[in-house]
Amino acid sequence: MFALLSTIDTVETQGDRDVIFHLKTADATFPYKLSTPVAGIVDPDEYPKDKLRDGFDLQGSGPYTFKGEVDNDQLVRAEFTRNPDYKGSLKVNNGKVDMVSFKDADAMGAALDKGDIDLMTRAMSRSRSASCRATRTPTSTSSRCPAWRSATWASTPTPRP
Repeated sequence: MFALLSTIDTVETQGDRDVIFHLKTADATFPYKLSTPVAGIVDPDEYPKDKLRDGFDLQGSGPYTFKGEVDNDQLVRAEFTRNPDYKGSLKVNNGKVDMVSFKDADAMGAALDKGDIDLMTRAMSRSRSASCRATRTPTSTSSRCPAWRSATWASTPTPRP
């Protein structure tokens, strides 16, 4: 897990906001590594130093806050709400994003049909995929299936005779 950070020799702080990394060797990818979850700077009062944190609660400094809904120790819904304390350069154009887990593609499709969700992932059934293709015209970017515009299509190809 910590192989990404193996080039770090020592770390020091200067004041409340500056962290200085001294590397064992040159590492052109080090800034990228700092952007991965393994290098998150977290509140030591909230995260244990010597073990992984249990559960789905988390704190962060990104553009969204996170609230998870758990059922039988499984994350079934993730609510991302605009973080009012975010100071980064990313321009956030929405206030909230909900991600919902469904038991199967049919349940997800039913939620889409009812208007409970705005788009769905590529876990569409073949019949839904065919229905969306049938309602799309060559010049349109949408169809009666709102997932068309936003989802990546990954259906099993139909064998050709």
